[in-house]
Amino acid sequence: MKHTSHWRRLELKFRSRGRPPGTPSRSRPLVAGCPGIINAHVHRATRGRVAQPSGHAGAGHCRPHVLKGITAACWWLPQPSQGVSTMDSEDEFYDTVFNEVLESSCSDDEDDLYVAAAHIVAEANDKQPYRVSIDEHRVLNRDRQSGHSKLFQDYFSDDPTYGTNYFRRRFRMRRHVFVRIMNTVEEHDDYFMQKRNAAGTLGLSCLQKVVAAFRMIAYGVAADATDDYVRIGESTALESLRRFVIVVVQVFGPEYMRLPNEQDTARLLAIGESRGFPGMLGSIDCMHWTWKNCPVSWHGMYRRHKKEPTIILEAVASKDLWIWHAFFGMPGSHNDINVLQRSPIFARLAEGDGPQVNYSINGNDYTMGYYLVDGIYPSWATFVKTIPEPQGNKKKYFAKAQEACRKDVERAFGVL
Repeated sequence: MKHTSHWRRLELKFRSRGRPPGTPSRSRPLVAGCPGIINAHVHRATRGRVAQPSGHAGAGHCRPHVLKGITAACWWLPQPSQGVSTMDSEDEFYDTVFNEVLESSCSDDEDDLYVAAAHIVAEANDKQPYRVSIDEHRVLNRDRQSGHSKLFQDYFSDDPTYGTNYFRRRFRMRRHVFVRIMNTVEEHDDYFMQKRNAAGTLGLSCLQKVVAAFRMIAYGVAADATDDYVRIGESTALESLRRFVIVVVQVFGPEYMRLPNEQDTARLLAIGESRGFPGMLGSIDCMHWTWKNCPVSWHGMYRRHKKEPTIILEAVASKDLWIWHAFFGMPGSHNDINVLQRSPIFARLAEGDGPQVNYSINGNDYTMGYYLVDGIYPSWATFVKTIPEPQGNKKKYFAKAQEACRKDVERAFGVL
């Protein structure tokens, strides 16, 4: 073979390439259909010194001699899972490349092409990602059962550590309401059912997952803030919150997130009449919801009289705190009138499809309901406002009654 020094340098270069210590064996069989990629790598490795033979059919196919070098490189990679015999060491691989693949009848350019192809395949396989054990990874033994037992004893046992007042303040609802929601969620989505894993260990209970979701909703805490008490991981807490919200919307949405039907309208009118306001459908108002993570560039649009940016919620609530209308998303720089002009609350009424209302006041019959509002709202026929600076007992009594009933929506905002 000519140019001995040239091949000696190539041999030393190849033999200096060792497998990294601790590298696990991996299987990468030769994949058909990639000769175009191989040709590109070979052309780059040989700097274009090896040309395609005359009469070659198609520029996308590599030479047969290149495939021999590639095959040798691929056989050097261990493939125990496929039952293919492998070379015992990299020395055997290099001996095969130099003694068997490189034929004496081939030219120097062709031999150079063999070695370049084998070198490219070996280099590409060394760069492939492989799975190794992570020493830093720790499996936490959270002792989920003790977490469930402590949570149950604190709030849900017959003699709980924290009574009903603590429960209502910390969960923002009564215990029977919480239990009803939890049971409904568990029946609707089997993700909340307590199961055993492959090792037979009990997983998280429905109580732990729902409590974690409620804590994040009620207090806006991070996902891992409940880990030390509820014994639930961050990813599991986020997944529980996502599924919890979906189930609540699917199950309770048709009942609570809808417009009043005929029965609801009759009930609202009866409540209003018992309080001295026949024809009243509820009280309407707006509240500003603080947006903690508002982008700094949006502060000018979402900030008005308050220092922090807010989002406006318009709602209509009844005496029993049923919010049957909610319009959310307007920037905090707007006022109640701007929000009302964009709100869909009177869209049905404008189309002649409003609730059917019939009542009589002082001998006059009316067919359109109304809402109790504060002084900023316009003087429309559907709004009843208080009397500013009332004079006389009659006007004072009306102003006092109107302002008291109008607080229904304020109470609803306080619950939120």
